[in-house]
Amino acid sequence: MDKAEIVARIVSGRAAFDARVDTIPDAAFDRVPGPSGWTAKDTLAHITSWEQRMIRWLEEAARGEKPLIPEPGKTWADLDLINARALEIGRSQSSVQVRSDARHTHQRLLAAIDGLPDDASPEAWSLWRNRRPPWKLIAANTYEHYAHHLNGLPFT
Repeated sequence: MDKAEIVARIVSGRAAFDARVDTIPDAAFDRVPGPSGWTAKDTLAHITSWEQRMIRWLEEAARGEKPLIPEPGKTWADLDLINARALEIGRSQSSVQVRSDARHTHQRLLAAIDGLPDDASPEAWSLWRNRRPPWKLIAANTYEHYAHHLNGLPFT
């Protein structure tokens, strides 16, 4: 998979996710839970928090540092705690702020990915000092993540 394919999947996946989010009226955005138990605001804040992590990982790698994945001082065993904290932060923000952060963060993520090598082969990603190739983490935190949460959004 090369960068163009990764970006195309991100753009397509995010367009489908955003189209679904955009059908949710403002009055229901932070009040009506979906099948997941989360509101659209909760889900969007969650997606944004993982895109922000992805940006940080890419920036750390670009500086020649080993990305601190999933977060400094945390391991994947802390995933529920990480997600709960992100949910708490999102719930403390207004719907307008969550939507704005989501748009801004997504654009920053696309810019960070644009700065990566075009070839996603392991040799081209020598800046990455992690056992998982970055494109797998990019997929898991973008288009695969959008698809995972799409059906959990509320229907109004």
